[in-house]
Amino acid sequence: MAGFHTKTFIKHDDYMTPKYCWQNIEEYIPKDKIIWEAFYGDGKSGTYLEEMGYNVIHEPVDFFKNDMGDIIVSNPPFSKSKEVMNRLLKLDKPFIILFPSSKINTQYFREWRNKNLQIIIPRARIHFDKKVDGETPEDYKSSCNFDCFYYCYKMNLPSDIVWLEEDKKPKVVVKKYKCDCGSEIRESNKEKHFETKKHKKFIEKKKKTITIKPKKKLIIKPKEETITIEPKKSCIVCGETEKKLRDYYTDNDCVNVCAVGVCGRELTVDRTKKYMKKIDEQMIKLMSKK
Repeated sequence: MAGFHTKTFIKHDDYMTPKYCWQNIEEYIPKDKIIWEAFYGDGKSGTYLEEMGYNVIHEPVDFFKNDMGDIIVSNPPFSKSKEVMNRLLKLDKPFIILFPSSKINTQYFREWRNKNLQIIIPRARIHFDKKVDGETPEDYKSSCNFDCFYYCYKMNLPSDIVWLEEDKKPKVVVKKYKCDCGSEIRESNKEKHFETKKHKKFIEKKKKTITIKPKKKLIIKPKEETITIEPKKSCIVCGETEKKLRDYYTDNDCVNVCAVGVCGRELTVDRTKKYMKKIDEQMIKLMSKK
């Protein structure tokens, strides 16, 4: 409901008309007539009608002292509905005005019972833009908790009650915010959500949770060991390695001979020149290898 400029103007009775409000009934507003948008408000309502191709008079003048145009198409302040309807009764000119549906039960509306009023019923509720001192309040939600009708007079509608099948209100894409606590809320309500018990409980629980990082595994490389393989001992006489050997000392070195058997016995009993010579030859070979 647009405001108007008189001494009786109530500053908080400013609810501006959205464009789709007029687009809904565009087919019922004649293009060949001069439209008077009688209640100025913020001036946008008349601009919307002009954008739709109508010849519009939309000026900040007093509705109760002026009479302009061929048809009145407007959204008067609801707090002045009685005065507006009485003024329209005197003007007796065609009009389409927006009022709450409940106004039809009032006494001043009963005075129109023989005037052939017609009604256009919107498909959905009309949501107005509220203004306080010319500005939209920060906490205002563009929603309406009551229904409105288009009250028509001398508009020659196809029937006394017209039910609109389509609502031309543009679809609003609501931005949503997904919080870490699991809640999915509107972007505009994000700050309020941070003050809720659910979110605060989530933050406290998150602070108590201690994350322990896993320790890195230590890889220990085995030390490299050098293994020295000593050559097997063998009998210097027969070359045997499997039998039990014993040390035999000569003037030059210590050699091995069979502890049991001919080799060791012969060396022990009979130290002949033959074996001594053989031992010396083996000793020479052994020393030459070293």
